[in-house]
Amino acid sequence: MNMILAILGSMPSRFSRFCRRLAVPAALCLKGAGACPPEDCGGIWGYADLLEALKDPRHPEHKNTREWLGRAFNPKAFDPAKVNFWLAKLNWPRVTEAQLRKVLMGRDNAAED
Repeated sequence: MNMILAILGSMPSRFSRFCRRLAVPAALCLKGAGACPPEDCGGIWGYADLLEALKDPRHPEHKNTREWLGRAFNPKAFDPAKVNFWLAKLNWPRVTEAQLRKVLMGRDNAAED
């Protein structure tokens, strides 16, 4: 999901034109796998390090990583209903970068609650 939204965020006008041509009224997630990485975890390599530290209680960074997350984290969790909840908040087919940013910030803040 984050990968798709990152791509959309980098080219909103081209994507919007594509959706209008196909008469796509909205996006819908049918299935997926895995939780998105936490914000500011350090990209792909930081996420790999985070997962390694979380799965091994003897890892030197295990305790610090859990404290940094501040919540339970299941890297295998994926809920299409939640993805669709956030996709429905976008103004299809005219999704703008500002709109994506607002929805993603709302999603991230909701995850902290």
